[in-house]
Amino acid sequence: MGMEKTYDNIKVSINISVYNTEKYVSRCIESIIGQGLENYELIIVDDCSTDHSYQILKEWERKISQIKLFQNEKNMGAGFTKNRGMNLCTGKYICFVDSDDWIKEDSLKKLLEMAEELNCDAIYYGEESRKEERTEDDDATQKLTIKKIYANGIELFENMLDQKKVTVSVWHYFIRRDAIDKRVSFSENTINDDWIFTVFFLCSIEKIIVLENDLYVYYQRISGSISSKVKKTSMIKEIFNHAIYIWRNIENTNDDINRVKTKCFLHMMIDIHNDFILRKHNSEMEYNEIKSIINKDQEIKGLFEKSRYLSAYGDVCNNKIEELKQVKRVYIYGTGNYGIDTYRVLYMYNISVDGFVETHKKNNMMFNVPVYSLDEFVEKKIKEITIIAVSDKYKNEIFALLEKNNITNYCSIFEDQ
Repeated sequence: MGMEKTYDNIKVSINISVYNTEKYVSRCIESIIGQGLENYELIIVDDCSTDHSYQILKEWERKISQIKLFQNEKNMGAGFTKNRGMNLCTGKYICFVDSDDWIKEDSLKKLLEMAEELNCDAIYYGEESRKEERTEDDDATQKLTIKKIYANGIELFENMLDQKKVTVSVWHYFIRRDAIDKRVSFSENTINDDWIFTVFFLCSIEKIIVLENDLYVYYQRISGSISSKVKKTSMIKEIFNHAIYIWRNIENTNDDINRVKTKCFLHMMIDIHNDFILRKHNSEMEYNEIKSIINKDQEIKGLFEKSRYLSAYGDVCNNKIEELKQVKRVYIYGTGNYGIDTYRVLYMYNISVDGFVETHKKNNMMFNVPVYSLDEFVEKKIKEITIIAVSDKYKNEIFALLEKNNITNYCSIFEDQ
C-alpha cells in the first residue's frame, strides 16, 4: 500500500470569497471559528471590496492564526475569487461559505467525523433561509441524519433532475479535496458561477451522502445581493453558454453520463424559455440569437423544441392539457416561478390564460392579463378552471381557501396532482 497523502495536518479548508459584506463578514467568521474544529484553515479571498470589508478581515487575521487572507489585484468577480481560494486550500476536505451567510454550530466537526467514518467523496446538506440575524442559542446542530447514500454523484444529480429539485449552490457540499477533478472550476464573468463546477463535480465523484439536516444558513438580504440583480437581468445567454459547455465537455463515457447530460440540457433549456417569457422586452434578441445557433445542430435543436413543452416543476400530464384546450377560460393561481412556468407551458400548447389569482394581490397585470385577488375572483363568481401553480409548501393552504369559497373546479397540469 502507498503512503496516505498528508495535508500539513490541515483537515478542513473553509473557502470564503468576500466582496463588500462589511455588515456580515464577522458573523460568518464567528460561526466558523466557533465550530470546535481542530487543524482547520480559513482561506479568505477579498475581491477588492470598496467598503471596509478588507480592513475588518485584516483585524480578524491578526487575531485568528487559522485565517489566511488574500486580496485580488483588481475586482475579478465571484467565479475567479472562488477558484483562487480553492487553489489555495490545503486541507483534506473543503467547503465553501458565502461571506454574508453562516454555518450552524458544530456542523463542520460532525461532517468531518462522518466523512472519515464512512469514507465518502462528499456530503450534501440542506440550507435554511433566514431574514433575521443570527443568535448564539438557535444554531446548535442536531444529530446528523442520513437520508440516502448514492454510489456516485451522477445518481444524485439525476435524482435532482427527475424530482425537479436541482440545487447547484456549492455551499451544499462538504468535499474530499482529492475528489475534485483538476479540470473542475467555477465559471468566471458570470452571475451563476456554481453551475459548471457543481455539474462536473457531481459527474466525476463516487460515494456521496445526502443528509436530512439543514446545516447552512442562507441570509436573505433585502437589497444589494446578486439575486436582486438576477431578477432584472436576462439570463438567457449565460444559461445557454453553460448548457452548451456542459453538453460539449462532459465525456460520454457511459449510458448514465449521456442520459444525465441530456436531462441537464433539457432542464437548462426550460430555464431559458421561462426567462424569455418573463423578460420578453429585454431578452428577445438573445433568445433569437441562441435559436440561430441551435438550428445548426439537429440534435440540440430537437432537445430545444422538446423542452418548450416541459415544466421545471413536474411531469406535464397530456390528458389534462387536452382537457384544458376545451375550456373557455383558464386562470392561474400563483404569480411566482411556478406561475410563470405554468403560463409558459400553456402558452406553448396554445392555451390562452385569462388571468392570474393571488391570495394577497401584488400586481394588476402579468403578461398583459389581469391579476385578481382571491376576493375579487370569488366576487366575480368565475366558474372556469383554475390551475394551481404554487409549491408543495402552499398547496394545501390554497386548496382549503378555494374549498372555503366554494371553488372546486381547480387542477394542476402535472401527472400526479
